[in-house]
Amino acid sequence: MRDCQVILDAAALQHNLAQVRQLAPHSNVLAMVKADAYGHGISFALKAWQDAPPDAYGVACLEEAKPIRTQLPEHPIVAIEGVFSLAEWQDAQALRVQCVIHNFDQLAWALSDPDTTRPIWLKVNTGMNRLGFKPDEAVIVAEQLHKAGYSIILMHHFANADTPMHPLNQQQSDAFIAVNRTLASRGITVATSQCNSPAILIKPDCHGDWIRPGLMLYGASPFETTTATKLNLKPVMSLVSQIISTYEIAAGERVGYGSHFQAVEPIMIAVVACGYGDGYPRTQNMQGQAHAWIRGHACPIIGRVSMDMLTVNVSVFQKLGMTLQLGEQVELWGPNISIDQVALTAGTLNYELMTCMTQRPRRVHVAFWPSSPSPYSRRSQ
Repeated sequence: MRDCQVILDAAALQHNLAQVRQLAPHSNVLAMVKADAYGHGISFALKAWQDAPPDAYGVACLEEAKPIRTQLPEHPIVAIEGVFSLAEWQDAQALRVQCVIHNFDQLAWALSDPDTTRPIWLKVNTGMNRLGFKPDEAVIVAEQLHKAGYSIILMHHFANADTPMHPLNQQQSDAFIAVNRTLASRGITVATSQCNSPAILIKPDCHGDWIRPGLMLYGASPFETTTATKLNLKPVMSLVSQIISTYEIAAGERVGYGSHFQAVEPIMIAVVACGYGDGYPRTQNMQGQAHAWIRGHACPIIGRVSMDMLTVNVSVFQKLGMTLQLGEQVELWGPNISIDQVALTAGTLNYELMTCMTQRPRRVHVAFWPSSPSPYSRRSQ
């Protein structure tokens, strides 16, 4: 059986949430589980966190909230893009989903059909220029919501928190603080939420009442220059497959579509059952820096990644006098080859790799951290 697998580690997910709480011990945690928990599976995430859940779950839209509400009838859920019609606003109230409002249509729906039993999240555009009210508008909107009886969580989104020294980080925070101060001067007290994953790590002064971790929960680094390991994060997702063929090629022979790779000496090649049809990036090896992890060795990926397969230079084993067998495990990313490095060499983001995984690889749930060093030694469906 072709056995390309996505291995999901529940204990790593639990560890990462605990690390987030340690970094911001006085803040509530809105765990971002949009896009099917960043490609990890919402049911997997909810089960992993069932004994020590975050304070609320964040989704992009109401459709993503529904499966959570089915499994968790009472747990707080926040739709971070809000709703897109009055009818959907009413559905959100029926599902007891908290909503972000970021435009005047949403404000009108909230005021025309108020349900003040849950807080409303008011988004300020402090410089991201994507969603949110401008600071002067946000003050007026907050006054209307306050008058209607809503409790308010004031929020914004950093555009450059993954670049710690970017000057806009402080400018955005200052603009947000100014709105909060203006509201306080008018007798309106709000809760605050500023920080996504990178901001949690670089701006502890901005943690406030609510933090909104996403990527770091899944064990990846939001910074190009800092590894997840240095941040004490554990990879939750591993992509592994198996060797389905090995053979030798002579110097001068070429490998793969387009024949871009040419051997400069005789080498041993292993063909691995994983390609872009499984979610591995096709552009990964174009810079010649991609590797796969086999039996404790980082082996270069060579040739162009195809839909179902990729090829690896495994000459190191030949030089060591070792023979690789068909069916041997190959890690494409995980605890030894970080998804951060895979994304960097592919010219993309770790976010994209997680969320673009296809459904072809078999999902396997494990709990190996910290008792076992290998995600492949103990498996259960």
